[in-house]
Amino acid sequence: MLAITGRLPTLAVMAYVWACRLTAALVVGIAVGAAACETRPEPAVMPPSSGSSIDLSQFRAKNRVLLLFAPVMGDERSIRQRNTLKTHGDGVIERDLVRVDVHGDEVNRRFLREQFGVPVEQFTVVLIGKDGTEKLRRSEPIDADELFGIIDAMPMRQGEMKQ
Repeated sequence: MLAITGRLPTLAVMAYVWACRLTAALVVGIAVGAAACETRPEPAVMPPSSGSSIDLSQFRAKNRVLLLFAPVMGDERSIRQRNTLKTHGDGVIERDLVRVDVHGDEVNRRFLREQFGVPVEQFTVVLIGKDGTEKLRRSEPIDADELFGIIDAMPMRQGEMKQ
């Protein structure tokens, strides 16, 4: 009995040490997770499921718009373009870029296909500047460096970077 009692304080100390380590790991994990959430905000997106028509004039002088036309929602090029923008979310946000998805022949986005002359079966990326005019049109996904370079060369963006 004495041998068991003699080991009891040692076991209690070990349990206490492990409890402290677990608590510290949990606190650090929560802090790191919270910091990651604060530093990686999601870029603005107007997905097709938003249910209503989009008036692009609402973005004029406030945002640049990247129209992402795809034949179907699961189009590989569309997924690639969305992933590129998500991966470079900080740059997207810094440049006031909003992505508008247009998949297939959605009734509430059909007018965008007509306005920009993009057939339903075609993949197209169109960049609209803050002045409301078309700045870029591509039939393949555009990488972030090229997109950001085009935006950064715009006079309005030049002014923003000086501020």
